[in-house]
Amino acid sequence: MAELNFRPILHKALEYAPSAAFLATFLLSDDLRIAGWSGAACAFLTCFGYARRAVSPHSLFLGINLYLLMITPVIEGLYAANFATLASTLSAFARPLVFLSIFLTGSVLSMRAPSGFLLVLQVDDGAVKRTNALLLIASGMAAVWALVYNHNTALQLAVPMTLLFALHRTLKSRSRQQLTEPRPAPQGTPPK
Repeated sequence: MAELNFRPILHKALEYAPSAAFLATFLLSDDLRIAGWSGAACAFLTCFGYARRAVSPHSLFLGINLYLLMITPVIEGLYAANFATLASTLSAFARPLVFLSIFLTGSVLSMRAPSGFLLVLQVDDGAVKRTNALLLIASGMAAVWALVYNHNTALQLAVPMTLLFALHRTLKSRSRQQLTEPRPAPQGTPPK
């Protein structure tokens, strides 16, 4: 009987845990402060897993987890340092900032990671540049949308986030398909 490998499932659960902890705590307590600290604590553990290379990051979750790691401590720190106006302004724009975090994380990955924003091996540098551009444009548009439209939380956050994840998944599956497709032989190559 084959031994089951639960490691990939545990790694994904660790990566999803900060968002799940934030949402569950907020829905159960209706206290944004407690939810923020629970998300930050889980994000700290997840980022520790990234640093130890125990968890290979999903680029969108990397941006979300870095956001959850920083937003509550920064806002609480500003309040503690008597910068209440700045803290309340940051708190008011907290929702759009998640997309800004994804955009900034993607920008760094686009410049520094060989596989770019997608964090998936691709056919060539041209493919990396195209996926970087598509994901950066999409995350930038999501940030602008969330900043401009604040009438309905589902339309402000859930729809653009869903579209970002759908685009990421589509680009990831396309890059994997392109890697497995046989390449045509260059013209003038004699048949084997």
